[in-house]
Amino acid sequence: MSLLTGAPRSATVRSREETLVFEIGRQAYLPLVQAHPEWVDELAAVMEARLRRRSVRMAELQAVGTDLRTRIRRTLLG
Repeated sequence: MSLLTGAPRSATVRSREETLVFEIGRQAYLPLVQAHPEWVDELAAVMEARLRRRSVRMAELQAVGTDLRTRIRRTLLG
């Protein structure tokens, strides 16, 4: 995502076997995307899926937090 935001990279790469990994900076990536516009759709789909998973997880955590507060109140107030 740092390609889009300019934020520092935070990704970690792990592989099960010997792997060659390339780091592509924004200046090198932009011409590639212009040559392959379908990549934009694929990137958008990945970003959408990540955002959806994050939203679901946040809702789950909020529900747990609300439930915990309710249980604490019941315990303290009787």
